[in-house]
Amino acid sequence: MTHPSMKALVDLLSKSPISPPPEKWQDLEFHVQGVYQQLLDIQGNKAMVARNVQISGKEGSSYQIDVYYEFEMAGIRHRVAVECKNRSRPLERDSVLAFHAKIHQCCLSHGIIVSSGGFQKGSREFAEKNNVTLMDYSELPSIGNLLARRLTNVVIPDEDTIGQPFWAIFDTEEYSPFGHIDTKNEIMTAFLFLSRTHTQRFLKGQNLGTKWQVRGMAQRHLSCYILTCDAFNARYVIARPSYAAGVPANQFLFDEIRRKDLISDFYEGIDLPKEPNTAPGYRSIFRKKLVR
Repeated sequence: MTHPSMKALVDLLSKSPISPPPEKWQDLEFHVQGVYQQLLDIQGNKAMVARNVQISGKEGSSYQIDVYYEFEMAGIRHRVAVECKNRSRPLERDSVLAFHAKIHQCCLSHGIIVSSGGFQKGSREFAEKNNVTLMDYSELPSIGNLLARRLTNVVIPDEDTIGQPFWAIFDTEEYSPFGHIDTKNEIMTAFLFLSRTHTQRFLKGQNLGTKWQVRGMAQRHLSCYILTCDAFNARYVIARPSYAAGVPANQFLFDEIRRKDLISDFYEGIDLPKEPNTAPGYRSIFRKKLVR
């Protein structure tokens, strides 16, 4: 029997088909604006995606941009224009050339054209040589796919995420946190660590399979971690550093921290429920996985 999991939900959403192209060009622009806003939010770029904006060029002329956004990365400001073409025929080379001239006049970092009718061969050849990205409408992620990306981004950290400030152990196949469940009282103990090294040392001593991995949790992951553990009626414990007084060599001592103190002292983000929303059904489903 396959148990429901967050990973199963993400996989289902990621396979969602994209809807047919909108009939009206305005609706295409709104859709493209929404897609790029979601993508930037997922990637953590604080940017507002605007539609139908006017930008001044080098010579003082004003140019209309269908969808526009800008963001800063590594001290460099990126300004991106997106042209939306809602046509039944493949887009010709002259249209790409005209858009490229607009990008050059407005000193933009990059240009993207989304076409519902595809592109002619000459269009693709010119775009490839002139820093213009061509995208068929069918290449845009579906709403389900965007939700899947967002869930993946907040549910389980990747290998490069640095703990802010906590580290934890995750089942990377099903996106579940590691914990111990007291089956008598149906209370889960969630283990938090202050360094990657301590977490790896603890994981090694648990003799778990390779699907269990150490991950650092950024603030967005910590909020989801707390909400997930809430479903299991969790209590939280933090490992004392190995150099702390009274900690035996190669052993771990844990201090319990109340949920409200964990949130008030370590979490900075959107407001979380004051009381945990427990879900007994989830506890029974995942019990076999979490008891160690």
